[in-house]
Amino acid sequence: MTPKQIHDAIDRLKAVVGPAAYISVSLTSDQGFVRGTIYPLGILGSRSAIYAENATTFEECFEQLNAKWAERRTDYHTENIRKMALEIIDLKHHHGVCSAAALRKAFSADEVRFFGPDACALASQMCGGLDFTIADGTAAIAA
Repeated sequence: MTPKQIHDAIDRLKAVVGPAAYISVSLTSDQGFVRGTIYPLGILGSRSAIYAENATTFEECFEQLNAKWAERRTDYHTENIRKMALEIIDLKHHHGVCSAAALRKAFSADEVRFFGPDACALASQMCGGLDFTIADGTAAIAA
């Protein structure tokens, strides 16, 4: 793979993992293995990373990373969606509305776009079907 192809593969993987993800691939000096790491919640925000080790090619490394992410994706997304849903409920309770600006105090704008619709749906489910949206001034993200 060329450096551009590697970068494109990282971008595709990040689009699936989430906007806070930090993804790294490298060629090691020990027998020329390719290694990869995914920090799903960012390098400082992740409880644990996902590793691909001892791959012989960059393609194999990305195959390992994609397969391991598929196994653990639900856990990471569920955690982020739950945190955001609780924040949405709290903001609506205290301010009568959940604005994207207020939500960005706890989450990045990319995270709000990525997880927002699922978080609104979960907030609604948690509160017996109440309607939750994220108002951004011009439009709203709804369940």
